[in-house]
Amino acid sequence: MVLPKLAQVQVGEEYVSILNVPFMPQPPQMLCFPYTVKMIVEFYRNTEQPATSQQIPALEIEQIIRTLNADPERGTILSKSIIKKLNELTNPIEFEMGKGNLEKLDKCYEKKNPPILIFDPMYYLYSRSGGAAHATVYLGRTDTKIVVNNPWMGKNYLYDLEKFIESWEIEDFRMVTSELKVKIQPTKLNNFFEILESEG
Repeated sequence: MVLPKLAQVQVGEEYVSILNVPFMPQPPQMLCFPYTVKMIVEFYRNTEQPATSQQIPALEIEQIIRTLNADPERGTILSKSIIKKLNELTNPIEFEMGKGNLEKLDKCYEKKNPPILIFDPMYYLYSRSGGAAHATVYLGRTDTKIVVNNPWMGKNYLYDLEKFIESWEIEDFRMVTSELKVKIQPTKLNNFFEILESEG
């Protein structure tokens, strides 16, 4: 069954549309990034039509952890070479490291491509850097709140938008975007046009 790409959540008095990313809790180890990747892979697998979703690999979390060389005690060191290895594993889903802002988050939402945000959770809580970054999946926002799947804190987790942005800035607005790059097979495309012509 194909799931919708958007879901509704209540934020205060209003209902907000968010990306319908499945939630997966991380264990009490520094494995937040692999778990955010797993959530995004499952999002595309669950929300695409069968012809597309069948091209997306069914990955075990252990495969993702190994590919990212993630250390349960120290976490994941993000680099271009690690993301390249990840893309070989998750193909046709492509991840890319970069810097984010609200405009880019809104664009990811519009395109239905959930990104991973890297922020400082200790700064969010105590207004001082904790030295350990944390990965979370962006789902959507209002003018005052941001909604994420935080593998440590929970599903559809709410943060104050302004305070979150400050915590994100501590980590240099790091963001890992995702995009599904599935090519339609020429034979299938030709068959489609043949059907159209025969019906016309």
